[in-house]
Amino acid sequence: MLFSPEMVAAIVGGASALSTLLGTWISARVVPKHVAKSSEIEAQAKVIDSLAKRVDQQDARADKMQAELDRTHDEARSAQQAADEAHAQTKLHHVWNQSLVKHIESGAPPPPPDPPTGLIIIQPTQGPRS
Repeated sequence: MLFSPEMVAAIVGGASALSTLLGTWISARVVPKHVAKSSEIEAQAKVIDSLAKRVDQQDARADKMQAELDRTHDEARSAQQAADEAHAQTKLHHVWNQSLVKHIESGAPPPPPDPPTGLIIIQPTQGPRS
């Protein structure tokens, strides 16, 4: 035989001890990784929840900004309509003024020509007398 019976017993005993040691080392490596994966999953779930809250906050902020933008657009439209009306009134006043000037220059008798349709005439108010 190649090895004596004592030597074979020692090799088998050493191999057995080595396999036990290797099994313990592997199980120590595998279990913490599994536990670490569980904790990683929990950490990632917390990050996802945190990000979901931030997205909700950003959505609420975007909704407020959109409402403010809509109000600003409505104000701008109202201002544009007022400006258009003022421009139209200015044109009508200009036309009426030209009509009055022609009436006066032609020597036509009173009353003056009627104002154009749609012209808003502001009546002067009398202030307090001293």
